[in-house]
Amino acid sequence: MAIASFSGLASGIDSAALISGLGAVARQPITRLQTSQTTLKTQAARVDDLSSKLTALATAARALDTTDEVLATKATSANASVVSASATSGAATGAYSLHVTSLAKATRAYADPVAASDQAGLFGTGTLSLTIGGTTTDLSISASDTLSSVADKINNAGIGASAGLVYDGANWRLAVNGTDTGTPNAVTFGESPGLTLGLNKPANLIQPAANAAFEIDGLPVSSASNTVTTAINGVTLGLAGVSDGTATTVVRVDRDSTALQTKVSAFVSAYNAVMNAISSETPQGGIVKAGALAGDSTLRNVQSALRSTVGSTVAGLTGAYTNLASIGISLDRYGTMSLDTAKLSTATAKDPAGVSALFASQTGATGVMRSLTTTVDGYVTSGTGVLATKAKSLRDRATGLQKTMDAMELRVTKYEDTLKKQFASLESLISGMNSQSAQLASVIASNTNNNNK
Repeated sequence: MAIASFSGLASGIDSAALISGLGAVARQPITRLQTSQTTLKTQAARVDDLSSKLTALATAARALDTTDEVLATKATSANASVVSASATSGAATGAYSLHVTSLAKATRAYADPVAASDQAGLFGTGTLSLTIGGTTTDLSISASDTLSSVADKINNAGIGASAGLVYDGANWRLAVNGTDTGTPNAVTFGESPGLTLGLNKPANLIQPAANAAFEIDGLPVSSASNTVTTAINGVTLGLAGVSDGTATTVVRVDRDSTALQTKVSAFVSAYNAVMNAISSETPQGGIVKAGALAGDSTLRNVQSALRSTVGSTVAGLTGAYTNLASIGISLDRYGTMSLDTAKLSTATAKDPAGVSALFASQTGATGVMRSLTTTVDGYVTSGTGVLATKAKSLRDRATGLQKTMDAMELRVTKYEDTLKKQFASLESLISGMNSQSAQLASVIASNTNNNNK
C-alpha cells in the first residue's frame, strides 16, 4: 500500500526530493543492467536476422542441388490450339511431331422429354442404375419424384457423373454427364421395369465416352484424358483440338537457360545479403554500431565457411568446370558475388553434365550447393545450429537480467517506503515538539503578563 506523506510541513525538509534522489542513486545499477539487456536483445535480433538470411541462402542453394533443377527444360508447341506442352523434371531435350485424330470425351446422355420439371408421376417408378468404371450405383425413384429431384439424387450420389435440366421450349429433359473423359470412365444406365426415364436408350446417348487418339512421330497413342503425362517422359501434353488433315504440330523440349539464370541470380542475391549483414556488424570508419556483434567469432566463422565453400574447387571433379568462377559466378576483392550470365550460358551449352555436377553432385564429388546447404544447416538448425543456440543464449541472458532487475527494483521500492516512514515519523516528532514549544511560550508569556500587573 502506498505511504502518504506531506514533505517538510513541520521540519521544512523537502523529504520527497531527498527520497527521490536517494532512490535514483539506488537505481543506478538497474539502469546499467537495462542498458546491458537492451544490448543483448539487439544482438539476439541481429543473430535472428542473419539466421533468416542464411535460411534464404540455403533455400536458393537447394533450388540448384539436383541435376533436374540445374538442367531444367521447357516445352513449347508450334500450335497451342491443337496441343499445349509443359516440361517437368527429367524431360529429355528433343523435338516431337504430333497429330491429333480425336479428343477424349465424357459420356453425355438425355432422358426422354417430359412436360414439366417439377411434376411427379411423369416417368414411372423403379431403380435407376449408373455404372462407372465397374461400380454400379442404384438410385430409387419413387412416385413423388420429379425430374428435378432425380437430378438432385444423381448429383448427391458422389459418383463420377452430374445431372442438369434442359428445356427446349416445349419439354424438359434430364441431361447426365460423365465427370471424367475416356472409355474407362464411361457411364452406362439401367432402368428397372416400370421406370421410363429413357436414359438407357441408345438413341439418347448423345456422346459416348471415348479416349483421345493421337500420334507421336507416327506412333499411335491412346489416352483417357486430354491431359497426357505419360506419353513423353517429363512432358505434359494438353490436347486442345483435332489436327487439320495430315498436319502435325511440333513440340520442342529445350534446355531452359533462363530458368537456370533466374535460380543462380537468386542464389547470388541471397549470398550477398548474408555477407552484407555480416559486414554491417563490423566497425565502419572506426565506429562500432550500438549493440553490434563486432568482433564476434561466430560471424567470422560463418563468413569464412561460406567464402571457402563457394570459392573452392570441388574435389573429385575433372574437366573445365570445377569451381563456380569457371562458369561465371565470382567474388570480387570485397567478397561480393556476381554472375556473368553469358559465361554461364556458354558453360551450360558446352558441358551440361559438368555444370550439373558442379552445382549438385556426382559419384565421388559433392557439388557446391549440396556442401553449402550442409554448412548453413549447421548454423541455423533449430535447437542445434550454432546461430540458433547463440540467439537462444542471448535471449536467456536478457531474461535473466530482467529477473535480477525486478528483484532489485523491489528492494529499492522497499528502501523508499522505509525512508518515507522514517521522514513521516520525523515530521510527526518535530510537529509535536513545535506544538509543545508553542504551548510553553504561551504559558511563559501569560505568567510574565500576570507578574507585571
